[in-house]
Amino acid sequence: MSSVVVDNYSFRSREEVLKYIELNPEKLGLEELTKIAEMANCNKQNSAAFYTENATLMDISARLPEINEDTVRVLEPSAGVGNFLQLIVDHYSNSRKLIIDLVDIDEMSLKLLVALNKYRKIPDNVEINCICSDFLLTDFSHTYDLVIGNPPFLRLNKAERRRYESALGGESTKNTAGFFLTKAISIADYCVFVMPKYFLSNSDFSESRKNVERHAVQCIIDFGETGFRGVLIETVALFICTRSELGVTTVYSVPRVEKIEQMQKNIMSHEFPGWLIYRNDTFDELVARMELGVFSVFRDRQITNKVLSRAGEIRVIRSRNIARDGSGLVDVCDYDRFINESDLKRMPVGEYLDRDDVYLCPNMTYYPRVIRKPKGVVPNGSVAILERLRPMCISDEQLDFFASKAFENYYRIARNHSTRSLNIDSSSVYFFGLLKNAVDYHNRR
Repeated sequence: MSSVVVDNYSFRSREEVLKYIELNPEKLGLEELTKIAEMANCNKQNSAAFYTENATLMDISARLPEINEDTVRVLEPSAGVGNFLQLIVDHYSNSRKLIIDLVDIDEMSLKLLVALNKYRKIPDNVEINCICSDFLLTDFSHTYDLVIGNPPFLRLNKAERRRYESALGGESTKNTAGFFLTKAISIADYCVFVMPKYFLSNSDFSESRKNVERHAVQCIIDFGETGFRGVLIETVALFICTRSELGVTTVYSVPRVEKIEQMQKNIMSHEFPGWLIYRNDTFDELVARMELGVFSVFRDRQITNKVLSRAGEIRVIRSRNIARDGSGLVDVCDYDRFINESDLKRMPVGEYLDRDDVYLCPNMTYYPRVIRKPKGVVPNGSVAILERLRPMCISDEQLDFFASKAFENYYRIARNHSTRSLNIDSSSVYFFGLLKNAVDYHNRR
């Protein structure tokens, strides 16, 4: 119904959406009206304002902490049109007084939120304060029992980072969500945040992860791609208690329908470049047999389809050109592509053309086979170049291992069973380790 309304009314502005919600001519319920408010937000790409699915909210609600106080204070720092509001009210309105501060940088979102409140069930003991402000630049005079929300996932430029770094005492991250999480932890007894799943391992969030690791992460829900409607991004929810000792972290996987009890110190071990929420004994046993951190990675970002042709001077290796069993390169009809030498000379990847001392591995896959790169070819961005960090010889047996089922299962855990953000980068290349008993350092290259 909501999509039909948006199509029929052809809203030209959010002001028109607000007027529609206030009048509600079709007598729609809260869920449909909220969808209309979301669908008509033409600014959401710029503000990274994507809204949370009802099923996701229910999963979060079932695991919210109990707060035994007469007055409960809750803050939502990126409230949008109030998707979390009813959840908060339903869970904590049994206290004598519930104070909810709703912050958003977008004034129109808050106006829509207030209009939608007419259709929400809000008891008399609930006080709601709407604050139009940048959460990261706002001073709060008291600590909250709970800070909860879905912060914007927005990569920042240098000027934006410096402004927030200064406001937050030097904390550095390249993503707005990292700044939100750091500030939330500093003003809350308990923090529940929906974060992009790449928070678990991406170098952009390395300092943010360190801040979180000092506190008890009591639960992590892995939503996979189910968290947002129509958005190809994986998310997790972090449940962080700043007043408890570190102990067990319960990991729930929505896509895998799985619950795991993990020791927090194990999944956040500094032995690895990121968190490993599905770490298990099989993974640890294989790690004990491997030497990790032996490669650096290079990935081309300039060979586009515009410079490729079906015939040419230099063959361009793409992911399907690497045999599934890791046995070498294969020709693929109507798939193989070439590049002219004049175009390649302008690109950094051209430096690898005549090298055969590096290795190739397909990107964005859970079937990570590795082959030696032959001279006279270059890969495009669908294939990563692995370069040894120190002189060593790598045996055929080792290359066979990279294509094995054992390595595939290990690698899935190393990547937290992600379905996206699978590019081989400076963090994930660490897991392409060498088996200690399969490396011949003398006879093979």
